[in-house]
Amino acid sequence: RVLISSMDVTDMLRAEAANVARLQAETESQAKGRMLAQIAEEKAASDRLRVLADEARNNLQRLSELGRQVTASLDPQVIVATLSQGLTSLMPADGLRILVLDDDERLQSIGDWGAAAPISAEADQDEDAHLRELSQCLHRPGLATLQRDERSAAWRHAPIGARSALVAPLSGQQGPLGLLVVYVRGTIGHTVTHRAVLETLALHVGSAIRNARAYAQLQIAQKQLVEREKLAALGSLVAGVAHELNTPLGNALLLTSTLNERFRALPAEAPPGEDVHAAMGELRQLVTQAGPLIEHSLRSAAGLMSSFKQVAADQTADRRRSFDLAQAVGELA
Repeated sequence: RVLISSMDVTDMLRAEAANVARLQAETESQAKGRMLAQIAEEKAASDRLRVLADEARNNLQRLSELGRQVTASLDPQVIVATLSQGLTSLMPADGLRILVLDDDERLQSIGDWGAAAPISAEADQDEDAHLRELSQCLHRPGLATLQRDERSAAWRHAPIGARSALVAPLSGQQGPLGLLVVYVRGTIGHTVTHRAVLETLALHVGSAIRNARAYAQLQIAQKQLVEREKLAALGSLVAGVAHELNTPLGNALLLTSTLNERFRALPAEAPPGEDVHAAMGELRQLVTQAGPLIEHSLRSAAGLMSSFKQVAADQTADRRRSFDLAQAVGELA
C-alpha cells in the first residue's frame, strides 16, 4: 500500500524569489550608494585641490608682483612700505624689520613696520641683547625661528605682544648683507609655504639693497666727477683770464715804470737850462704818448673783468642778455 502526499509550493517559491530579488536590489542600492559617495568624495577632493591650486597660483602671482615692486625701489623706506602692504596677504605678519651690516659689521635698522612695544620696567632695556640674538642668525643656513613665552621680556622695536620672529638672512656678493625679520603676535607657527615665501622675499630684498648701495656709490662717483670737472674748468678759465689780463696789465706796468724812471732821472734842484728843458720836453712827449696807452690797457683789463663777471652771472641765471655777435666772434678768434 502506497501513501502519496502533495503540497503546493508555488507561493513559497514566489516568496523566495521575491526575497532574493529584494536582497539583490538592496545590494545593488548599497553598491550604488557607496559608488555615489565615493564619486562625491572624489569630486570634493578635486574641488579642494582645485581651490588649493588656484590659491597657490594667486599667491605666486602676488609674490612675483611684490618681489618686482621691492626690487624696483632704491629707497629702504619704500621697500619697507611695499613689504608691509603685500606681506600680510601671503603669510601671518604683525610687523617686520630690515637690518643691514654697517662698515663695523654691526646690524643697523634701515626700516621697520608695526607698532613698537613701549619701553617699561618689564621690557628688554638692552637693545644690544636682541641684536646679538639676531646676529646669531646671520650665518645660519636657511631661516631661523625665535620664540618668547609669556614670562619673557618683550622685544624692543617689535609689535606689542610679539612672541614669535621668523628671521631670513639677506645675502650679498661678499657674504651676509643683513636680516629680514617678521614678527608675529602669539606663537603662530609658519608653514613650509610661509617659509618659502619669506625666503623668496629675502632674495628680492637683498637684491634691492645691493641695487640701492650701487646707486648711492654711483651718485657719489658722479658728484666727485662733476667736482673734478668743475675744478678743471675753473683752472682752465682762470688760466685763460690770467693770460688775457697779462697783456693790458703788462703794457700798463711797462709804461708806468718807464715814466717813473724818466721822472726820477730829472735833477731835483737844477737851474733852468737847455738840458732841463730838453728832458722836460722828452718827458712831456712820453707822457703824451703813454697816457692814452695806459688808459686803454686799464680799460681793456676792466672790460675783461666785467666780461668774466658776466659769464659767471650767465651760468647761474636764465636772464637773456644782448651782445654784439661780431665782437664776440672776434674775441673768440
